[in-house]
Formats: sequence, structure tokens, C-alpha cells
Amino acid sequence: MEDSVKRDQLTFRGNRHSTVKDTFTIHEISLSGRLIKEYVNRDGIVFAVAWRGISQPDLAVLFGSYYQEYLSETSRQNQNQRNSLRMTKTKNVTVERHGHMRDIRGKAYLSRLLPANITPEEIQ
Repeated sequence: MEDSVKRDQLTFRGNRHSTVKDTFTIHEISLSGRLIKEYVNRDGIVFAVAWRGISQPDLAVLFGSYYQEYLSETSRQNQNQRNSLRMTKTKNVTVERHGHMRDIRGKAYLSRLLPANITPEEIQ
């Protein structure tokens, strides 16, 4: 829920800026060397998150109740992948992570909750 954005802002100790779009709002939380975006639909539900910066944020905080599902799936996948893009898809959430030292990027989204006017490629 949108209340989680405020909790995340406090947890990460960042500054928040919000941009209202037609059917959703993007909340940007900026902190030292990192930017986190949380996409919230009209019903107040976070349907996507994206991050970039010098290190990966605490995904347990960002993913909330979907974190265990994500962990279970990543433990089943082959963790010896050599490419820089790591994609994990579960029943509910899709997670993409990539980057290199000091430039870590990623996103996670709930496909069933994406508004009609946004594609996964636009989440960044």
C-alpha cells in the first residue's frame, strides 16, 4: 500500500519527491548514491519498484510480502549465470537486476497490477 512508501522513506532515510501521472504516481526516494522509485496505482497499491545506485537497497524492505516468494525462486535458479542481467519470475512478481560495481540497477513489478498505460520497459 502507499503507506509503505512513507515507511520506506523513513527506513532508507531518504528524501521523497512524487510525480502524478494519469493512472499512477511515482514516488522517488533519493539517498546518498541511490535512487529508489515506487510506482503506486490509483488504489494506493505499489505495483512496481525500481532502483539504481552504488549498491542494491534492502530488497526485503522494498518487496515486502513478496520477498520470500522471490527468495524461494532465486534459490532454485542457477546462480552461476555469467551474464550481467539476472531475471527472476515468480507467480506474482518479476524481478530484473543488472549492473556492475557502483552502478547497480533493478526493478520488480506485479504484472497483474500494471496499469494499461505503462509497460514493464517503462519502469526504471
